[in-house]
Amino acid sequence: MSEDREERASALEYRQREAQMRAAAEDAQLEGLKAKFLTAAERWRQLAELAENPPHLPPRHHWGCR
Repeated sequence: MSEDREERASALEYRQREAQMRAAAEDAQLEGLKAKFLTAAERWRQLAELAENPPHLPPRHHWGCR
């Protein structure tokens, strides 16, 4: 009878550990996706900034001036 109880406790412990590992893996995956998203968002911001002020041209507000 105590073997049965130990077996159930061991199975419960295994399931809890498995759930913790799964949650940790999901967290790591989400962090990776968040980092990719932030990197992509930063790149889009840089591209928008370059479109507004290309390095080889004067700033846009001077375009009309001669």
